[in-house]
Amino acid sequence: MKTLDIANVPFNGGNRDGSTEQTAAILADPAFSQQLAQQYPLRLGRVVTLQSEHTHDNQAAHSRLFMRVHDTMMQQMQALPHQPFLLIGGDHSIAMGTWSGVLDAAFDPDRVGLLWFDAHMDAHTFQTTPSGNLHGMPVAALLGADDPELRVFYPGRHHLNPDNLVLAGVRSYETEERELLDRMGVAWYGVDQMVHPDAGLAWVRSLWQRLRTQCDWIGISIDIDVIDPADAPGVSTPVANGLPANTLYQLLHWLMQQPECIGLEIAEYSPANDAMSKTRQVLLDLIGHAFTKP
Repeated sequence: MKTLDIANVPFNGGNRDGSTEQTAAILADPAFSQQLAQQYPLRLGRVVTLQSEHTHDNQAAHSRLFMRVHDTMMQQMQALPHQPFLLIGGDHSIAMGTWSGVLDAAFDPDRVGLLWFDAHMDAHTFQTTPSGNLHGMPVAALLGADDPELRVFYPGRHHLNPDNLVLAGVRSYETEERELLDRMGVAWYGVDQMVHPDAGLAWVRSLWQRLRTQCDWIGISIDIDVIDPADAPGVSTPVANGLPANTLYQLLHWLMQQPECIGLEIAEYSPANDAMSKTRQVLLDLIGHAFTKP
């Protein structure tokens, strides 16, 4: 049975309406580990928890947390570059720390790719955001968008090459976000290409083949709201007509077996919104499908 270490960032400072900080309690619950071991050949090992001193509206505390996430990921990539990592949020703003750490650890940051599953584009800046919520900005930050206020939160020295970023499952965005991504040449897609498992797997394989020609390392970031709310209601900002959970499991299982895949980030599980613990099971199944062999 494989032992799986996890980095957990139970942060909710990028979203005023969620309960994503409660993931620490979920992962610390022995019942979660027992259920994982019963359903998959996996057991939870060490859980490294990175927490902010404050929950909301503290710029310095948020920046320090993102730097700690960055440093943790950079150290992990340098120590175990061929062992895929698992990081669980927290809201999706933590991606600023996760992937900037990967970029700064890479021999050639320009050859780092990222496949981003999300119902939203997360490509706002402080100049365009209608909500002011930081979890709507990590993609813009990772791309190096021209926003001095946003740069304060970004802990890395390098940014993603726009050609190496693909967004999938998008179905809710503002015009300003689309304009930024289109201007930078970022590829983004809805759910139509993936909604049927066989067609979705063929599409993902084709997409991965393109990315691997220009990337040495490719990461996967999943906002659970990419899944249809009927399957995963426990998220901060649900959007109808999402990806079936079973389809995402199949795609993720294939993706995590690829030699270029360096790790997985899962964000935006909000236990307070989780009717009948359906999304807790989804989180467990995402982990199980990602880290078990065929």
